[in-house]
Amino acid sequence: MSNNYKDFEDFVKIFKVTIPIYNDNPKKHFKEVLKTAFRQVEKISIKCISKEAKKQAEIMGIDNLMKYTWDDQVKKMKDDKRKIFHWEHYYPVTQQISDMLNLYKKGAFEAEDIYSIVSRTRICWITKKENKRLDYKNKSLRPDPEKAYKDAEIELICDFEYKK
Repeated sequence: MSNNYKDFEDFVKIFKVTIPIYNDNPKKHFKEVLKTAFRQVEKISIKCISKEAKKQAEIMGIDNLMKYTWDDQVKKMKDDKRKIFHWEHYYPVTQQISDMLNLYKKGAFEAEDIYSIVSRTRICWITKKENKRLDYKNKSLRPDPEKAYKDAEIELICDFEYKK
């Protein structure tokens, strides 16, 4: 496990308990619990922006798009009807749930296995145009996010490599 395991440890524990429950009883409310947990992972995940979104943000006078969240989009970013930017899960929540269920069914469901999935979480600001291209190719199931973004011709800059 990497040095970041501690950051994800609470989520690993949550999924260790909730995935088996959902597997045994895949009711909608259990899936919503999983989705909510995965959406909380985004708060500690790597942030990325597409080069196209970065250009658009600069045109709009938005400095460092990575410091904004979905909640900031309307008021702070002045994207009133969310028509310009799209807050996207690089590795979609539906895919993460599917991958965890597959691990569980294979019997490979130790902390390291769960961590290998949650630690891949990234949140990306992309443009609505880019999102249409991405959805056209791969919407909710995206087993290889890197390939999906490449196929949709979306170049990302992530916070660990961001230079203004």
